[in-house]
Amino acid sequence: MKRWFGVTLLAAAMAMGTAAFAQEHEASAHEGGFHMPDGINWTGVGGEVVHTVDGREVRTPRPPPFVGPIINFAILLVLGYMAVTRSINPSLLARRASVESEIAEAKRLHDEAQAMHSEMTSKLGSLDAEIATLKAQFTAAGEAERDRIVAEAKARVERMRADGTATIEQELKNLREDLRREAIIAATAAAEATVRSSIGADDQRRLADEYLAGLEAAGTEGARA
Repeated sequence: MKRWFGVTLLAAAMAMGTAAFAQEHEASAHEGGFHMPDGINWTGVGGEVVHTVDGREVRTPRPPPFVGPIINFAILLVLGYMAVTRSINPSLLARRASVESEIAEAKRLHDEAQAMHSEMTSKLGSLDAEIATLKAQFTAAGEAERDRIVAEAKARVERMRADGTATIEQELKNLREDLRREAIIAATAAAEATVRSSIGADDQRRLADEYLAGLEAAGTEGARA
């Protein structure tokens, strides 16, 4: 309603201005016919204007000041604007609130992006130093692992060498024992063969009798005990 009221006022003012302009020219035509318009009356109010028509003076009322309709039109524009803005004020407020919210959200996102950019720039700036540090750490760890493996290999070789030496010594000892045993057996067999070849049948019987007598004596002493 307010919007239509403002539009109606604007149309009425324009109609009044048109009617006044038509009335003025109609009066001029009745008094003296067509004549060239005088200078524009900007602010003058009332009075008459003298025209010369066919050699005689013709007096006509001074036209209304030109600035008046302009002021009226400006007032009507202001009134119309006020009527329109008041009718859509809630929607404008809602739109303004929405725009302000979007601006605040955009500012927040911009600040977050700026902070993230600064953080990434700082991290990229220290990335070379971190890479160098990690490389040095990995190199040191690799060297330590290499030294550990070499030390373990040396210790294993020493253990194998010690075990091998002990095994060889034990084998040599066993071999010596075997050789000594075989030598004793061979010497005993040779001595037995020598003894058998050097004594006769009587000596053999005597030795056998002595051996049997010794066994009997040993058996008798065992029975008494």
